[in-house]
Order: sequence, then C-alpha cells, then structure tokens
Amino acid sequence: MGNRMGVPAGLTRRNLLGGICAVALATGGGSLLVTGAEAASAGEKYVVSAGNELIAAAKRGTTAAFRGVLKKYVDVTSVAMFALGKHRRKLPEDLKPEYIGLVEEFVVQTLAQYGKKFKGNNFQVTNTRATNRGLSVESKLKFIGGRQAQKVSWKLVGSGSNYRVSDINFQGVWLASLLRSTFTGHIKKNGNDINALISYLRKAAGPGAGTMTSDFKG
Repeated sequence: MGNRMGVPAGLTRRNLLGGICAVALATGGGSLLVTGAEAASAGEKYVVSAGNELIAAAKRGTTAAFRGVLKKYVDVTSVAMFALGKHRRKLPEDLKPEYIGLVEEFVVQTLAQYGKKFKGNNFQVTNTRATNRGLSVESKLKFIGGRQAQKVSWKLVGSGSNYRVSDINFQGVWLASLLRSTFTGHIKKNGNDINALISYLRKAAGPGAGTMTSDFKG
C-alpha cells in the first residue's frame, strides 16, 4: 500500500474510511424513551437523520462540515479509549485530552480527504431488532452515479435519548475492533510504548495529513 506516511499494519484506508463513515452515519442520540416497535422506529429515525447530515457534509467536503457531524453524533471519547484496549491504563492522564482530540482530528481529516467518494443519494434502514442492550440495525447506503449499494450494520446501546453505538460494520469490517487491533498492534510493535501511537496520530492528524495517499479505489 502506497502511503507517504506509514499507516499501522492492518489499517487500510478503504476499511478505515468505510468504518468512519459508518460511525458518522450511526452514532448519536435518539428521541423520547420508548420500547418495542417504538424503540425500533426511534432508532431508525435517528439513523436516517444522521445519515442525511453525513450526506450533506460529503457534498460540502470541508473539515468543518465533517467535524460538525462527528461532534454531534459520535462519542469520540468512548471510541478512542476502547481502541487502546489493555493499554488504556498506560495513557497518562495529562495526555488523555490530547489523545482524544487527535483521534477526532484524524477521523475528520480522513473524511474531508476522501469523503467525496461516499456521497450518497439514498439511505435506507432494512431491518431493526431489539438486543439485550439496545438495538441491532441493518441498512443500505446507495451512492450517486449508480454505484452498488453498501450494507451498513451497527449495534446501538441504550434507549431513547441515550442511544450510543457500540460497533459498526461496513464492507465486512467492524470499526471498533479494527481500531483496537490496529492501535494496540502499533503499540506492541514499538516496544509497548503508547507514545509511539501518540506520535503517529500527531502526524496523521496534523498538517502532514494531506500528504497521505489512499488505497481506496472507489
């Protein structure tokens, strides 16, 4: 894979961007507390609403647009800390705010750089079922230009206004698991030094982010 700045092994731009877009589509709050069929309906409505905002951001194509969607719908703190796995206890408290900010900016920069490839014109929920912790939702995202629709699956935890996403599957990849294995793998390959990951993210989320190339052929 041709990256000017090394991306940790196992983290392809295709998978990362797919996962990021799926998270942007599916993470956030719902409406009033409901149960059963009403809970499914509330979850579906919130997903469609978030999806429409992502499509609008993709059309604008700016970091500000994608940052707005991310901040509104994604619990970046939970995603970032989960991604550290057993290494989260190694993260110094004084570095935690910076780390979370770097993960957020990395996602924003990636979306702004390649998000135009995910401009959708139709977003449809195909199935929703209750789970012990919330909802499991299946959907299809259709693209401009007649490209084949992509299946997006995700798990919501909580209910009503407390809905949050625990994981997302896009193009066969579960985002939370991908980020976790990638981040922890990068730390392990660098002598279990969490600072190696911080250094990578500083470069990936900084001014040099625009120089990274992608293997996404869309």
